[in-house]
Amino acid sequence: MKRLTGFLSVWFAVVLALFAVACRGGDGGSSSSAVGEKATPMQVVKIVASQEKAGVAGLTLKGYMDVLVAEGTLVYTEQSGMICSVNGVENDSVNSFYWMIYCNDADYTTTAYYVEYQGVRYDSALVGFSELPVKAGCTYLLAYQGF
Repeated sequence: MKRLTGFLSVWFAVVLALFAVACRGGDGGSSSSAVGEKATPMQVVKIVASQEKAGVAGLTLKGYMDVLVAEGTLVYTEQSGMICSVNGVENDSVNSFYWMIYCNDADYTTTAYYVEYQGVRYDSALVGFSELPVKAGCTYLLAYQGF
């Protein structure tokens, strides 16, 4: 009898869980995603530092981005050292989407966090964009990601 009661309890819990999953949503037909995934794909702005840019030596990523703004190839906003928007895409604290910085400069990255973009791995920057030195030939990714 204990076996039957245990089996029925487990069976009821599984059916209840399946019912809850089937009823989840109700947002008017938006696409569903697995637990932990965000429906919005990662957006990336790729910046390759070139020596042709005037005054690259000594610039931080923020300074380099300011050069790109002056050239009309980038638009961004920041507040208190945090990138708030890039090319019109703003951080979304309600849905936990933020602009993150990745690069291939081993001196200023951690391998604990990374993204793969176009078949290449980029590690998370150790410092913010106003402190991250730009090196000619290095690639910097501004990645809009959900957490």
